[in-house]
Amino acid sequence: MSQDAEGVGGSEVFELLLEFAEEAEEHLDRAETALLALEKQPGAQHELDSALRGLHSIKGTAGYVSLFDLQELCHVSETLLDSRGVQTPALVKRRVDLVLDALMAMRSRLEEIRECCQAQSVLKPSRSLTEFLEGVKRSNLLANAET
Repeated sequence: MSQDAEGVGGSEVFELLLEFAEEAEEHLDRAETALLALEKQPGAQHELDSALRGLHSIKGTAGYVSLFDLQELCHVSETLLDSRGVQTPALVKRRVDLVLDALMAMRSRLEEIRECCQAQSVLKPSRSLTEFLEGVKRSNLLANAET
Protein backbone atom coordinates (compact mmCIF):
# COMPACT_ATOMS: atom_id res chain seq x y z
CA MET A 1 0.00 0.00 0.00
CA SER A 2 1.37 3.41 -0.84
CA GLN A 3 1.37 6.54 1.24
CA ASP A 4 -1.75 8.65 1.14
CA ALA A 5 -1.87 12.39 0.51
CA GLU A 6 -1.18 13.25 4.14
CA GLY A 7 1.98 11.19 4.37
CA VAL A 8 0.63 8.33 6.45
CA GLY A 9 2.32 5.17 5.30
CA GLY A 10 2.58 1.44 5.71
CA SER A 11 1.62 0.09 9.09
CA GLU A 12 -0.24 3.28 10.06
CA VAL A 13 -2.59 2.84 7.12
CA PHE A 14 -3.25 -0.77 8.07
CA GLU A 15 -3.91 0.23 11.67
CA LEU A 16 -6.34 2.92 10.53
CA LEU A 17 -8.18 0.46 8.27
CA LEU A 18 -8.38 -2.16 11.02
CA GLU A 19 -9.80 0.42 13.41
CA PHE A 20 -12.30 1.46 10.76
CA ALA A 21 -13.35 -2.18 10.21
CA GLU A 22 -13.86 -2.70 13.94
CA GLU A 23 -15.97 0.44 14.35
CA ALA A 24 -17.92 -0.23 11.17
CA GLU A 25 -18.78 -3.72 12.40
CA GLU A 26 -20.27 -2.21 15.57
CA HIS A 27 -22.37 0.20 13.50
CA LEU A 28 -23.50 -2.68 11.28
CA ASP A 29 -24.57 -4.69 14.33
CA ARG A 30 -26.71 -1.82 15.59
CA ALA A 31 -28.14 -1.12 12.13
CA GLU A 32 -29.03 -4.78 11.64
CA THR A 33 -30.77 -4.96 15.01
CA ALA A 34 -32.73 -1.82 14.17
CA LEU A 35 -33.70 -3.10 10.72
CA LEU A 36 -34.91 -6.42 12.08
CA ALA A 37 -37.08 -4.50 14.54
CA LEU A 38 -38.26 -2.24 11.72
CA GLU A 39 -39.41 -5.29 9.76
CA LYS A 40 -41.69 -6.18 12.66
CA GLN A 41 -42.90 -2.59 13.11
CA PRO A 42 -42.62 -0.79 9.73
CA GLY A 43 -43.48 2.60 11.24
CA ALA A 44 -40.94 2.52 14.09
CA GLN A 45 -39.16 5.84 13.55
CA HIS A 46 -36.66 5.22 16.36
CA GLU A 47 -35.47 2.02 14.65
CA LEU A 48 -35.25 3.73 11.27
CA ASP A 49 -33.25 6.60 12.77
CA SER A 50 -30.91 4.16 14.49
CA ALA A 51 -30.21 2.28 11.25
CA LEU A 52 -29.67 5.55 9.36
CA ARG A 53 -27.24 6.84 12.01
CA GLY A 54 -25.14 3.69 11.73
CA LEU A 55 -25.05 3.80 7.95
CA HIS A 56 -24.24 7.51 7.98
CA SER A 57 -21.34 6.97 10.39
CA ILE A 58 -19.88 4.23 8.23
CA LYS A 59 -20.38 6.32 5.08
CA GLY A 60 -18.48 9.28 6.50
CA THR A 61 -15.54 7.29 7.80
CA ALA A 62 -15.39 5.12 4.67
CA GLY A 63 -14.94 8.28 2.63
CA TYR A 64 -12.23 9.49 4.99
CA VAL A 65 -10.23 6.27 4.52
CA SER A 66 -10.93 6.21 0.75
CA LEU A 67 -13.18 3.15 0.76
CA PHE A 68 -15.50 4.64 -1.80
CA ASP A 69 -17.30 1.39 -2.62
CA LEU A 70 -18.47 1.09 0.99
CA GLN A 71 -19.28 4.78 1.09
CA GLU A 72 -21.48 4.43 -1.98
CA LEU A 73 -23.24 1.33 -0.66
CA CYS A 74 -24.04 3.17 2.57
CA HIS A 75 -25.39 6.11 0.58
CA VAL A 76 -27.61 3.84 -1.52
CA SER A 77 -28.82 2.05 1.63
CA GLU A 78 -29.67 5.37 3.28
CA THR A 79 -31.61 6.39 0.19
CA LEU A 80 -33.60 3.17 0.25
CA LEU A 81 -34.47 3.59 3.93
CA ASP A 82 -35.11 7.32 3.96
CA SER A 83 -37.62 7.31 1.13
CA ARG A 84 -40.24 10.05 1.13
CA GLY A 85 -42.44 8.29 -1.43
CA VAL A 86 -45.23 5.78 -1.01
CA GLN A 87 -44.63 3.58 2.03
CA THR A 88 -46.72 0.43 1.83
CA PRO A 89 -45.76 -2.33 4.31
CA ALA A 90 -44.73 -4.60 1.41
CA LEU A 91 -42.49 -1.92 -0.11
CA VAL A 92 -40.89 -1.13 3.25
CA LYS A 93 -40.19 -4.84 3.76
CA ARG A 94 -38.58 -5.15 0.30
CA ARG A 95 -36.37 -2.13 0.97
CA VAL A 96 -35.39 -3.34 4.44
CA ASP A 97 -34.57 -6.79 3.02
CA LEU A 98 -32.39 -5.20 0.36
CA VAL A 99 -30.57 -3.09 2.96
CA LEU A 100 -30.05 -6.20 5.12
CA ASP A 101 -28.44 -7.81 2.06
CA ALA A 102 -26.30 -4.67 1.70
CA LEU A 103 -25.17 -5.05 5.32
CA MET A 104 -24.04 -8.60 4.54
CA ALA A 105 -22.10 -7.29 1.54
CA MET A 106 -20.51 -4.64 3.79
CA ARG A 107 -19.50 -7.30 6.31
CA SER A 108 -17.83 -9.28 3.54
CA ARG A 109 -15.94 -6.18 2.45
CA LEU A 110 -14.82 -5.54 6.02
CA GLU A 111 -13.46 -9.09 6.17
CA GLU A 112 -11.53 -8.44 2.95
CA ILE A 113 -10.11 -5.30 4.56
CA ARG A 114 -9.03 -7.21 7.67
CA GLU A 115 -7.36 -9.90 5.57
CA CYS A 116 -5.57 -7.28 3.49
CA CYS A 117 -4.32 -5.53 6.61
CA GLN A 118 -3.13 -8.74 8.24
CA ALA A 119 -1.23 -9.68 5.09
CA GLN A 120 -0.14 -6.06 4.64
CA SER A 121 -1.13 -6.22 1.00
CA VAL A 122 -2.92 -3.91 -1.40
CA LEU A 123 -6.69 -3.83 -1.05
CA LYS A 124 -8.26 -4.64 -4.39
CA PRO A 125 -11.66 -3.44 -5.56
CA SER A 126 -14.50 -5.75 -4.60
CA ARG A 127 -16.13 -7.15 -7.70
CA SER A 128 -19.02 -8.64 -5.72
CA LEU A 129 -19.71 -5.30 -4.03
CA THR A 130 -19.63 -3.50 -7.37
CA GLU A 131 -22.04 -6.03 -8.87
CA PHE A 132 -24.34 -5.72 -5.85
CA LEU A 133 -24.38 -1.92 -6.20
CA GLU A 134 -25.12 -2.15 -9.91
CA GLY A 135 -28.03 -4.50 -9.22
CA VAL A 136 -29.48 -2.15 -6.62
CA LYS A 137 -29.17 0.81 -8.95
CA ARG A 138 -31.01 -1.09 -11.68
CA SER A 139 -33.85 -2.01 -9.34
CA ASN A 140 -37.09 -0.08 -9.26
CA LEU A 141 -36.75 0.16 -5.50
CA LEU A 142 -33.96 2.69 -5.69
CA ALA A 143 -35.63 4.68 -8.47
CA ASN A 144 -38.83 4.86 -6.41
CA ALA A 145 -36.93 5.78 -3.24
CA GLU A 146 -35.27 8.81 -4.83
CA THR A 147 -38.54 10.45 -5.88
